Amino acid sequence: MKTSINKILLNTLLLIGINSSMLLAKEQFDTKIIEKAKKSVVTIHGQASLKAYEPYSNSWSGTGFIINKSKGYILTNAHIAGGAIIGTYHLFFHNGSRADAKLLYYDPWLDYAFMQIDPALIPADATEIKITTKNPIMDQPVFIIGNNEGKSFSIHTGTITGLYEIQGAMPQHSIRLSLNTKGGSSGSPVINQQGEAIALNYGGSDTFGIGLHPAYLRYAIGFIEKGKIPTRKHMGVFTETYSLNEAVKYRKFPANELQAYNKKFPEALGNAIQVTRTLVGSPSDGKLMSGDIIWTVNKQLIGPRLSELDLIMNNSNSNTVVLGIYRSGEFQEITLPLYNLEDHKVKKMVSFGGTLFFKVDDSFSEKTGLPANTLTFSLIQGSNTFDNIFQYLLTDYGKQVILKVLAFDTTPIINFEQLIEAIPTFIQQKYFTISYINYLPYRPRFGGWWYNIGANYYMVDVNYDINTPEPKIFTFDEKEMEWKSRPILTK
Repeated sequence: MKTSINKILLNTLLLIGINSSMLLAKEQFDTKIIEKAKKSVVTIHGQASLKAYEPYSNSWSGTGFIINKSKGYILTNAHIAGGAIIGTYHLFFHNGSRADAKLLYYDPWLDYAFMQIDPALIPADATEIKITTKNPIMDQPVFIIGNNEGKSFSIHTGTITGLYEIQGAMPQHSIRLSLNTKGGSSGSPVINQQGEAIALNYGGSDTFGIGLHPAYLRYAIGFIEKGKIPTRKHMGVFTETYSLNEAVKYRKFPANELQAYNKKFPEALGNAIQVTRTLVGSPSDGKLMSGDIIWTVNKQLIGPRLSELDLIMNNSNSNTVVLGIYRSGEFQEITLPLYNLEDHKVKKMVSFGGTLFFKVDDSFSEKTGLPANTLTFSLIQGSNTFDNIFQYLLTDYGKQVILKVLAFDTTPIINFEQLIEAIPTFIQQKYFTISYINYLPYRPRFGGWWYNIGANYYMVDVNYDINTPEPKIFTFDEKEMEWKSRPILTK
C-alpha cells in the first residue's frame, strides 16, 4: 500500500509540475503561439547501423522542428542527426503519427543539421516555425518545447541571460538561457513572444540552456531552401571569450582600447574573442597563438560576435581573411588562407575485417591531435581482424583507436584508393601485418602507467577473420543526400 501511495504522490507532483510550467507559459506567451509551436515540433528517434566514431549507444532521441512544411524540412542538432553515421531516423509528430526521415545536411563545426521527410506524411494541422530576423536581446522572455527529460512536447520558460557565449563541442556563438533544458531537449526551438525561433537549443542542464545563434541558421537555410550545400570556410582556430580587464592587468592590453570597446559593445561586459589553440595542419597552425585577442576581421572591429567572424569567412571572395590581433599588448595584422570545411567531413567509409576505415574530421582532430583527413578506423565488431591493435581511448565516442594507417605488409595504405585496391589481395593472403602511427601514449597491455615516448610506430600481425561481413564501400551521395554502398569485389 505504501508503494502505491508513493507512486500516486509522485505522479501528482509530476502533474503539478507540468501544469505549473504550462500555466506560467500561458501567462507570458499567447496561447495560440504556444499551440502553433507545439504543432511544429517533432521527437526524433535515431538508430545507427554503422558509425565512424563509435558512440556508446546505437540508439538515441532528441527534438527537431518543421521549418518548411511544403518541402518536409526539419531543423535539429548535428549531434542528434549523428553526422558520420549510417542509420535511420523516425520522427513523431504532436498527434502521435510517425514518419521516417533522411539526413539532408549537417554542419562540420556547428551544432545544426537538416532532415527531410515526405511532405505528404506531415499531419494536416502541423505548422512550421520561422527563424527570427532579429538577434536576441538580454532578458528577453523565451520558451522551448521538446523532448525534455524524455517527456515529449514538454514546455519550459525562461529568459536570455547571455548574448556572447562561445560553447559547444566546437566553438560556436551561443545564447545562454535561464531555463530547464535537461536531456532530450537538444534540437528544440527557443521561441520568442512572436512565435519565432530565436535560437536552436543544443545543451544545458536543469537550470540553464545553451542555444545556437540565429545568424547561423538564417545563413544555412538560405542555401538549403535552394537545394544547395552551405558554403563553409574556416582557418582552423579555436576560440573562447576572455576578459579585457584581465588583459589590461596581465597582458599589457591598452586601457584606452578597453574603454572604447565597452562603449561600442556594452553588453559584452568587457569580454572579447581569444584564441585558445589551432587545428593541426590548418592555415592558422603556427600563425596564431594561444592568448591572441582577435580584434578586427578584414579591418572590421569584430567585438564578441563569433557568428560574424564565421560568416565573414564563409562569404570571403578571396579565400583569405585578414585578422587584426593583440598579442602581448601589441597590435598586428595576419593574412590567413581559408579552407573548405566540407573537405574534412566524413563522406566515405570502407568496412573491412570488422573495422570501419574513414578519414578524420576536424572535431575528432581537435580532441585527439590526429591530423584532419588522416586515414584511421574504428572497431565495429567485438572480435575482428585487427584485434591485436589494443591501444585505444575511451571517449565520448566510445572505444576509439587513435592511429594513422601506414601500410599492409609493404603496401602503402594512406588513402582510400590504396586501401580499396589492396583489400582483395590481403583477404586472399589472410595473414599480413599492419603498420601505423599510434597517437596515444604507450601503455603496456598489463601495465597501469602511460608512457609518452613521442611518435609511436607499430607493426602488428593480423589474421583476416573470414566470419566478418564482406568488405564494402560507403559513399555519401550529395545529390540524393543519402549513404550508398557497394561491395569490394574479392579475387
